[in-house]
Parts: sequence; C-alpha cells; structure tokens
Amino acid sequence: MSVADLTLAAAVGGILAILYFVGLWWTIRYLPKTRHPLAMYFTSLVARLSVTLLAFWLLIASFPWQSVASCLCGFMIGRMLLVHFTCGEQTSSDKPFAGNEADRAAIEVGGQK
Repeated sequence: MSVADLTLAAAVGGILAILYFVGLWWTIRYLPKTRHPLAMYFTSLVARLSVTLLAFWLLIASFPWQSVASCLCGFMIGRMLLVHFTCGEQTSSDKPFAGNEADRAAIEVGGQK
C-alpha cells in the first residue's frame, strides 16, 4: 500500500463528500420551492446515499482496509472543508440565541423572560 494509493483514496472520499453535501445543500435550498417536497427529499436522500454507499462498498470489496480508512478520512475532511468555506462567520443576529446566560438558563428550564 503506497502513499499514492492512500492519497487517491482520500481524494475519492473528498469527492464523495462534495457530491453528498452539495446535493444535500441543493435539496434544502430548493425544498420550499417545489410542489412535492416530500418526494424531492426522499429522492435526493436515496440518490445521495446510493452513490456514497455504493462507492464505499466497492472500496471495501476491492481494496485493503487502509484505503477504506483513507477514503473515510477524506470524506470527513471534505465535509469539514465544505462547512468552513460555505458557512462563513456568524454575526450575533445569526446565532440561535443572542441573550445573556440568565436568559438562556430561564428558557432552558421552560420559563419565559
């Protein structure tokens, strides 16, 4: 098992992550605009999972475990890079809750401010 093989497997994992998560992003973005959101959601889910699981299954069946582990690492790194480059920094108004700790504690126990 050479370094080039492991690098190639990691690159394949990164490409799979890009395909999977860009497909997820596209689905979420266009879900409110479609006439049949449930059908679109499940079609996208099945397509994304099918491609990803088929690729991993072919790797498991054809290559040693080191390649599969490298591909999985590439998949996770690809996801982290996509999140890093697409989310940007959140402002305080974008965060789910921008109050102080006392307000947060009151809401968590079911109270109202």
